Parts: sequence; C-alpha cells; structure tokens
Amino acid sequence: MMRYLALAAALLLAATPIRLHDGGFIVTLSVLGAALMLSGIMMRSLMSAAVGGALALFAYAGALWWTASEPGAFEAILLSLALMLVIDAADLGRSLGGAEISAAALRLFHLGWVVTALIGAGVALGLAGIVALADLGAPPVMRPILAGAGGFLALAAALLLLRKSR
Repeated sequence: MMRYLALAAALLLAATPIRLHDGGFIVTLSVLGAALMLSGIMMRSLMSAAVGGALALFAYAGALWWTASEPGAFEAILLSLALMLVIDAADLGRSLGGAEISAAALRLFHLGWVVTALIGAGVALGLAGIVALADLGAPPVMRPILAGAGGFLALAAALLLLRKSR
C-alpha cells in the first residue's frame, strides 16, 4: 500500500511542474525526476529517489520562474509531503530489503510517517513564512529561487536525518 502511495506521490511531484509550464526543459527534468523516483521506490534506492525528487523540485522552481507564478502554501505543503513519502518509501524498502514485517510494526511505521508528515508540513509553512518575509525586499524573480532553495534545504535536512537515524 505504501509503495503505491509513494508511486502516486512521485507522479504528482513530476506532473506539477509540467502543469505550470510545458516547455521542453521542464518536461525533460520532470520526466527524468519521475523515472529516478519510480526506480528508487521499486529498486529500493534512497539515492535514486532523492536525486529524482531534487530534479522534480528544480523543475518546479524553473516552472515558477518561467511563468512568474507565486508558489502557494498549500501546493508547497502538498509537494513536500509527496517528496517525504517518496523518500520514506525508498528508505523503508532499503531498510527492510524485502523482509516480511508484522502488522504491528507496519502500523508503527505508518504512525511515524504521519508524525513526520505533520512535522514536514510545519517546516513547509515555516519556509513559506521565511520566503514571504524575504520576499518583501526581493524582486519578483527571486521568489522561485527562494522557493527552490528552501525545497533543496528541506530535502537535504530529510536525507541527513535519515542518515543519522541509521
């Protein structure tokens, strides 16, 4: 079940930039990011899933820049939760290595993911607030750059936390 949700989340991450801007560069980055995220989930590779997620975030920031759109807080939270689900699913698959786990352990993992998702939503809201404050003095072209930088910082922090927990 978790794997299917993660696959849907990877497709959401890849489709969002294309929805904003269907230029060749954005489509290429999004498709490559989706392929890496999907292979990371299916082949249990955390690095592949993380690189694919980074490409999807880069495509999203590029799409915002080309369309001069402002990222919405809801969209940012949704994308951050989708990215966390992709990374958690790849990490769980890598950690378990195909072993069977009990229903109680799986429930604990799902509970842990819900807590992580709530923390991630709080971090995304905090980053959105920081971007809004920084946006007061920055030109409009800096908005997607700030959003992309915040996304990459959040991705790096998530990967660092996963590595430290090992």
